[in-house]
Amino acid sequence: MIALDERQTVRLVSALAEVDALLTEATRYIDAAALRSPFAERLGDVTPIQRQMIAQDVERLRAIMRSILERQRVVMPPPVRSAAAACRAAIGRAVIAVEELGPRYLRREGALSDEAAADTNRVVSQLLDGLMRMEDHLAAGEAADLPMRPQSRKMDPIQFSTKHLDC
Repeated sequence: MIALDERQTVRLVSALAEVDALLTEATRYIDAAALRSPFAERLGDVTPIQRQMIAQDVERLRAIMRSILERQRVVMPPPVRSAAAACRAAIGRAVIAVEELGPRYLRREGALSDEAAADTNRVVSQLLDGLMRMEDHLAAGEAADLPMRPQSRKMDPIQFSTKHLDC
């Protein structure tokens, strides 16, 4: 490959970064876990084999892009932000959203019966327990590869949210 000047190199890197972002977006559309979401916006019309083949194609395209960058002697800086920290932050935001489903907040929208308040508390508790389990997996670090514990530890919602707000 012929060496590019600085402006051309910037354009090349920009274009490849956009292609990579679009590949990431495309794989997110067919992610099996995302398609099972109760809020999925897309049909699950991709077979597991198609999903696997697309994942392999994406890896091949990324290998080609790495090769192009190497031939142009473009050294990309290594990632410096933690995926685990970003995941913890997202879980923290989810905790806040779940807590805002509690009776205290729902009563701001109108009257809430004692029965509805109790049911809402159960829903909030279930969701917070699931989010706590996710946080436990992240906190375990490399130990997360060990067999999963049968039950996550219980923590009341106020302690749970305070833990996340301190991050």
